Amino acid sequence: MSPAPTAGPTDPLLAALEASVRERCRHLLTLADRTPYAASYGCLDRAYWQYKVKDFASGMSQEGVYPLALALELELFPGLGEAGRRGLEGLIAAAAAFSLGQQHGNGSVDDYFPYEQAAGATAFSLYALLETLALGQLPLDDTARRRLLRRAHWLAQHQESGQLSNHEALISLSLARAAVLLAEPELHQAAERRYRRLLGWRSAEGWFSEYGGFDVGYETLTFACLRELVAFLPERAGEIGAILAHNFPLILGAAEPDGALGGELFARGTWNLFGHGLLAYALESGTAGERAAVGRLLRARFLHLPTEVRDDAVIQHHLWSDLRTWDLLRRAGPSALPEAWPELEPPAATGEKAAVTVERALPEAGHLWVRHGDCRTHLSLAVGGAFRLHRAGGFVVQETQQAVVSGSPGRGRTWLAHAPGALVGWEWEAPDRLRLHGTLSAYRPQPMTTARLLVLRVLMLAGGRFFADRIRALMQRLLIHARGDQRRRYERRLTFLPDGLRVEDRYTLPEGEMRGARLVPTGFSSFRHVVMSRVFHPYALACQAPAAESLRLEPDGLVTERRW
Repeated sequence: MSPAPTAGPTDPLLAALEASVRERCRHLLTLADRTPYAASYGCLDRAYWQYKVKDFASGMSQEGVYPLALALELELFPGLGEAGRRGLEGLIAAAAAFSLGQQHGNGSVDDYFPYEQAAGATAFSLYALLETLALGQLPLDDTARRRLLRRAHWLAQHQESGQLSNHEALISLSLARAAVLLAEPELHQAAERRYRRLLGWRSAEGWFSEYGGFDVGYETLTFACLRELVAFLPERAGEIGAILAHNFPLILGAAEPDGALGGELFARGTWNLFGHGLLAYALESGTAGERAAVGRLLRARFLHLPTEVRDDAVIQHHLWSDLRTWDLLRRAGPSALPEAWPELEPPAATGEKAAVTVERALPEAGHLWVRHGDCRTHLSLAVGGAFRLHRAGGFVVQETQQAVVSGSPGRGRTWLAHAPGALVGWEWEAPDRLRLHGTLSAYRPQPMTTARLLVLRVLMLAGGRFFADRIRALMQRLLIHARGDQRRRYERRLTFLPDGLRVEDRYTLPEGEMRGARLVPTGFSSFRHVVMSRVFHPYALACQAPAAESLRLEPDGLVTERRW
């Protein structure tokens, strides 16, 4: 990879993307310990080496070695002199050495607590180290090679709890990459095994499971990994090619009219976009319409609805993908992605009402895209009927059901309708009216306290490190999975109007809780605790209040009606 001329002022997408990656790469340098004589030289977890508020360095932070190496390769540090370049090369080498030096004896690394042995952090950091090696910026002595192999072999043998397809795809790709770069043929067979395991998590609709559901943000990473995997598993090229050809339009079809992709309506509630795989595929084999659709995604992400995550803990997580996206774009030129925004055609009238049509449906994933008049509603059945409404292509509102608070102030309990698995059933009551019903789930916040931190540390030191996956599975049960309460239920009716949407919600609680219960509307709530969820999106500042709203207590439930 060699540098290319920077974007001109007439390319707003390229200019915005370049400004974004330059700023984030500079910030990444602030996160690095650049003190050559320090034991933590090269550590990219500032909370550990500078603020000293943690007792271990997160292994995922060292993923930042790859975007630093890419930024140096692509000459993204203006005015870099010879001494500065040598210093940056030394920092990249130190970041790699720190990562390898901090891994456990089995090759794994920790992410959120000591002895966690996190498959995700181990896979992302291994991939980053291998790509840095491929760029010629990672000195590979015997010690470094042994440690890299140990990390790869641990991933080859380890199966984490839960189905996280993006991890499995990245593990398969990293093992295949390591087999070539480290001359270890055994890892090629391991990559093949992990790829076959990933195929077992593919739904009948084509998407790959993330904790049992469809998360389009992580789907973009799985897609990118599979696209690269073709080069390393040529015997699977035809099969992978067919998967890519199916999943490419599946991902593009999940975007909103303005190009926004992901968010709280999906299984893990992320706004992730690993766009380099989609862009490369579009440039290689996409139609003009598909290239325009990818361009719409990227313009939404970096121009119209900027959603890059820049906090210290995960700034590196998408940066390498954005750097590769920028490099692909500037080489292809602005004409490669025509700027075309979809115009909603005039509604087809049926009598006095415009027809209501389901433009797209993924029943297994729990998603419907409904066209009514000049409106489009994206409905997530899987999370209690959460929805996004666009009118004439413009965003109107996002709503993630309502929280039901029962009991006295300060002692009340909160119940949510948007927990995964809360839906019991749904049906069309009329051509323009959809009914959903399901159970409410208790909201159980689990903030870390001093006592909990101490218990976790003692548990891991005393023996938890020997069964880390069981600890992880327990934490997933507490933070991710939900159980519906059969005594507390919800019912939602959505009426699709030619110019908007009417929503009626009914919540039923035990008799003693009904009086005094109150509702808290939520627009961007997510039940699951996922690190990449709860990211701020510009939609939050553009939400419109309902044009009409009512609330009443009936003998069989608390009922509210709203209209947008």
